[in-house]
Amino acid sequence: MNSSGIDADRYARVSACFRRSLESYDAQAIVQGFIARHLVERLLHVGLPVRLEQAFEFGCGTGKLSRTLATRFSLGRLWLNDLVMEARSCCEGIAADTIEFLSGPVEMLAFPSSLDLICSTSTLQWIESIAGVMTKSAAALRPGGVLALSTYGPRQFEELRLLGLMAGAPALRDEAALICALPDGVERIESGSFTRRLWFPGPYEVLQHLRATGVNGMASGGWTRAQLGRFEQAYKERFAKPGRGVPLTYAPVWLIAKKTGA
Repeated sequence: MNSSGIDADRYARVSACFRRSLESYDAQAIVQGFIARHLVERLLHVGLPVRLEQAFEFGCGTGKLSRTLATRFSLGRLWLNDLVMEARSCCEGIAADTIEFLSGPVEMLAFPSSLDLICSTSTLQWIESIAGVMTKSAAALRPGGVLALSTYGPRQFEELRLLGLMAGAPALRDEAALICALPDGVERIESGSFTRRLWFPGPYEVLQHLRATGVNGMASGGWTRAQLGRFEQAYKERFAKPGRGVPLTYAPVWLIAKKTGA
């Protein structure tokens, strides 16, 4: 743990997994794409102006959210952040007047200022304490600016949890936790949660999916053939459905809030 509260070893593992999965991410990140579209639709629903002069997305990955945002909103200056610098090439061609890429952990990042929108999907679950991110967001938004976030709740990957596995991200938060994390001067407009299940031929394909989306960044070490066999047998015995295969549950949680003041 360094002076900024960053677990350097953990971030190194997470970075390596996401760097490795950049090429495979889009094909496998079906739910993440749905979440990005859902958040943009909610922003339209709450009346966010269709012209955003200054917007910032952290944890942009391959650009699923920013590309979707650019199809529904007119973007002026857009700042994009991701943990790995290699994500920069994935975000080329997004429709905005100007784009600036900022790499590194969002906890250590200096946010742009006077922002109309700060947004993020499928990222907050990697941040063990979001107080600093929320405080920086409040300071960076202009009065009336909007904060739009989507992360994952406690039911995320519940099949793995019920088998006793610690999989994926370290900090799953429910809707109430996101609302409680809002700092003074930023008020909730809308929030909610839902679940989506993906179905796979078998447990091994579930593991391949997790690897292809970089979600195994918290894993340490590998499995023996015997361990893999026991995992596959237990997963099928507990969750397999005839004609469908085995499920993997996603549990998105979202929050849209606005900075108050004149």
